[in-house]
Amino acid sequence: MNETSRSHQHHRNTDAVVALARRKSEATAKKVDEAIRELIKSQTVINFNTVAVTAGVSKSYLYKTPSVRDRIQTLRGQQHAVNSPQSLHREMSDASKDATIEMLREKNRRLHNENEQLRRQVRQLLGQQYDQIGQ
Repeated sequence: MNETSRSHQHHRNTDAVVALARRKSEATAKKVDEAIRELIKSQTVINFNTVAVTAGVSKSYLYKTPSVRDRIQTLRGQQHAVNSPQSLHREMSDASKDATIEMLREKNRRLHNENEQLRRQVRQLLGQQYDQIGQ
């Protein structure tokens, strides 16, 4: 074999390796995409562990692939915003505050009415006392 044919054969072998690597990379990306879609559809928590297990890939692949890493972090953040204990607590706190405000307003109305009634009674009693003094 001369130098030219060795060089040509070597070039062909690397082309095949590069093509195989590209196909493998595309297949892995497709598995990850399908896994994420499945997790979203089933309303399962999305994080690096669940995506790695569902897709059958390593977590290191997910972390080292910027587009995948960003997508998982974005989806994870969206889920936390919607379902987090803090957001649920905040919603419950708001509802609780609204109920407390309404209860206090009702109590305030009741006390205001009672106060008005007592003032009328005081005026009436003072008028009676004044009438008794004047007699």
